[in-house]
Amino acid sequence: LGCLTYTRLNRFLHTFLPCSAVPIISRTGVTSLAVPGGLPFQDLELGRYSRPRPTGCFAKMALVHEIVENDPMISLMVKMTQGGEPTAEVKINKEGWMLCKAYLPYAERIRKFKVRPDDVWIVSFPKCGTTWSQEMLWLLRNNCDLEKANSTDLYTRAPFLELKAIIGDVDALPDTIETADRLPSPRLIKSHLPP
Repeated sequence: LGCLTYTRLNRFLHTFLPCSAVPIISRTGVTSLAVPGGLPFQDLELGRYSRPRPTGCFAKMALVHEIVENDPMISLMVKMTQGGEPTAEVKINKEGWMLCKAYLPYAERIRKFKVRPDDVWIVSFPKCGTTWSQEMLWLLRNNCDLEKANSTDLYTRAPFLELKAIIGDVDALPDTIETADRLPSPRLIKSHLPP
């Protein structure tokens, strides 16, 4: 990890994030660090030298969705949204998480997205430092290669999986699901999707 030692990395992480680095010793004896924990990852099960595995509500993504019509909460959200565009019209799981209709054409592709054992996921609520964490984790995993970070867009290096599904079919925006799928392992992927 370049100039960062395990202790210094943990001190750095505790300063900014509610998590710790965990040493991972591979079969080849190479040590790397995984950064599990924090509030969005409370359901991660972690062994002493194993990679984090999703459990509980993180083990499976929502399989069903329901289009909600004439919902008073949605009507209120439409009125409050600048320009009158609806912000949420599709209930995607039994807990009632809502997404916009632009999500529907991508729902099945996201559900069937192939997760690799060495993927690192950044999953959190919007507006809580996810993009900052995404950049920091990418830099840590790539020996602080600032030259590559400055020359390549963050969403190419560490894609936001459902970005196209949230924003809609904007021509200038690449297919983020396909971008994530084509990345070589180990991948760093960001998501705000609920469990």
